Amino acid sequence: MELNAFLRSYRSTPHSSTKAAPADLLFMRPNHCRLPKYQPKVEPAVEMAEAQAHDADSKAKMKHYSDRRRNAKAHNFVEGNFVLLDKTKGKKIWSKKQHKYDIDPWVVTAIKGPMVTAMAQNGRELTRDASWFKRCTSKALIKSPLEVEPELHSGPEPEPRDERERRSVNPQISSDIDAVEAPSNDSLAPTATPRTHTSIASYAEAESRQSQTSSHETSRPAPPSPNHPFPQQQRKSSRIAKPVDRFEIKHAVRGEGLR
Repeated sequence: MELNAFLRSYRSTPHSSTKAAPADLLFMRPNHCRLPKYQPKVEPAVEMAEAQAHDADSKAKMKHYSDRRRNAKAHNFVEGNFVLLDKTKGKKIWSKKQHKYDIDPWVVTAIKGPMVTAMAQNGRELTRDASWFKRCTSKALIKSPLEVEPELHSGPEPEPRDERERRSVNPQISSDIDAVEAPSNDSLAPTATPRTHTSIASYAEAESRQSQTSSHETSRPAPPSPNHPFPQQQRKSSRIAKPVDRFEIKHAVRGEGLR
């Protein structure tokens, strides 16, 4: 019952835009009784033209207020203009490192109010709001497809990267590189590595000479190994001895004095 009472109150209250009750405009008669009532001559409660004028006036006021707050302006596009498409429109995630507008310009082909129809260089057509486009003022980007195609397809095919790198170096160096890259059959043959044989007498002489020069050292030379033809002198340890604890000495002296 409360819902019906609320709806009845709303429908019988004049609206702020039309200055008339919604029920009077719907049934074109005054709604003042719950029970049905017979009326031999139905007279309109509100003039429809007057209600439409009030409604248009209210909408114009709201539009003016919204445009002033949003700083909205009418576009000045005409057919034949070159425009750039905003690629960030309609996308939830967009990287700031990428370009906001498309680099390739579009051509405006049709305009219907705020809707603008543009065509790309590949023949694709797109109809979007005027806020999706921006005037292209750069003459370097404005090129017809006939001017762009020869630049893309003219000239010899690019060489492989290996060939370009090989031509950029000195010819003498490149010939040496070719010689290294293509080894001969002789270089592939196994070669014997020479070995140095040291007699036992040479070891004895070296040991006696070392003992004469460093007689103050107690360490003896290490025995010879096949990797080291001469004996290696052992190194002294660089480890520092732990210092004497003075606290223990002091207590020991005090204990002896007490005894």
